[in-house]
Amino acid sequence: KPYEFEVQRLEAALAEAEQNLPQAKATLDAATADVDRLTNQLTYAQVEYDRTEKLLKAQAGTQDAFDQATRNLNIAKASQRQAEAEKERARLAANANLPNGENVNVAQLKAQLQTARYNLDQTTVRAPVDGMVINLQLEPGLIVRPGDPVLTVVANPDGVVVVTMSDPYEWAEPSVG
Repeated sequence: KPYEFEVQRLEAALAEAEQNLPQAKATLDAATADVDRLTNQLTYAQVEYDRTEKLLKAQAGTQDAFDQATRNLNIAKASQRQAEAEKERARLAANANLPNGENVNVAQLKAQLQTARYNLDQTTVRAPVDGMVINLQLEPGLIVRPGDPVLTVVANPDGVVVVTMSDPYEWAEPSVG
């Protein structure tokens, strides 16, 4: 069961990763819009700073107004830098693709899922030939190593012949019929 659970877990993770691709694009779009908004705020804060600085130099403005404009400009610059960093993070997440265009996370999960399916397949015992099992030494949950004898198969390429004899003395004189 652990191998089956791992396959199921990875199938769910792959589905989630594939669903997250459009969400990553939307996050990038939102981050781009946020940068644009904060760029406008920074431009306004710079204009206000320049205006209050001129007024202060001309002794027509107050030191408090200039200090407030300075604080607003510094806050706008910091917000702008943070928004640019968020936009870059979103861009990297949305465009994390291999040269073939496949998303890196999706490709990793596909490879892990392929390995998990192989491991699950290795838990199935298969006879090397068609025939009848006459000595089965396997039980569910038993762990065996490669090369351990776990069953005996009598090969019968022509099909299985079933003989039913009710009288054990019939063995003494078999006849074709």
